[in-house]
Amino acid sequence: MWIHGFFFHILSLTVEVYLWCKLLTSVIILEILSLEEEPALKSLPSTLWSDGPTDVGLIKNADSVIVQTVSSHRPIKPQYPLSKEAIEGIKPVIKDMEKAGILIKTNSATCNTPIFPVKKANTGKYRLVHDLRAINEIMEMIPQVVANPHTILNQVTPKEQWFSVIDLSNAFFSVPLHPNSQYLFGFTFEGQRYTYTRLPQGFQNSPTPYAEALKKSMMSCLLPAEGQFLLYVDDILVTGHTEEGCKQNTMAVLRHLAEQGHKVSLNKLQLWRPEVTYLGHTLSAVTNDDDDSDLLEHEDFV
Repeated sequence: MWIHGFFFHILSLTVEVYLWCKLLTSVIILEILSLEEEPALKSLPSTLWSDGPTDVGLIKNADSVIVQTVSSHRPIKPQYPLSKEAIEGIKPVIKDMEKAGILIKTNSATCNTPIFPVKKANTGKYRLVHDLRAINEIMEMIPQVVANPHTILNQVTPKEQWFSVIDLSNAFFSVPLHPNSQYLFGFTFEGQRYTYTRLPQGFQNSPTPYAEALKKSMMSCLLPAEGQFLLYVDDILVTGHTEEGCKQNTMAVLRHLAEQGHKVSLNKLQLWRPEVTYLGHTLSAVTNDDDDSDLLEHEDFV
């Protein structure tokens, strides 16, 4: 098993850098899939595929997240001045988020923090970035349960020669935020106060309850062939000893995700390949199946 790339040994930094890279940079996909190009996907529910940033899932039986604070201070920060272009660009995004149930109008949000619309370089469309630094400062930092990438990748054995990578779309928004905690995440746009009903992006504690909800929802997922699936935040690696085995396992995982209320990015799928990109590494089949002495080799740059 060969892996090329880099990772940080400090878990909190690893998760933070990983999430920001996914949020702020473009992902290069070597092969764009469609339902027509991969007939096997046509058997899956159409509700599995996310068609945009506000098309979000809701994980079945996921517990509503209650946020614990360590201070009685409740930040009220004014909104940054926004350009006319930014206002017009983010207005339909907020409207779509409200329609999807991610945001609600409210008069009871105690806290207020600013939003910052960011224009996407590749599409010209806007996405909503919420400056939650003041909220993060009053939060109880919960322990990270997200595994180290090195630990995850070392679970892959030389017998696993075929791989698929599944990217879960709008992941944090698939976990409900408890009503008693929604008052913390208010913001104001055009004189109207809004808050979240789902885990916000930019909230420092979102990765852990999401990881727990994902792990819980995948516990009953059974694979029909030899191999396994590995979870890291919103990326899933599925393996198989053979191409057909990997295909069967991948389809089983995708069906389970659909049943559990997740959303998947169709155009980011890497399906049953001998080489994939996962967690910033190139993962490929072992050239010498008889050499089990070192399952993984890394080229690390810190």
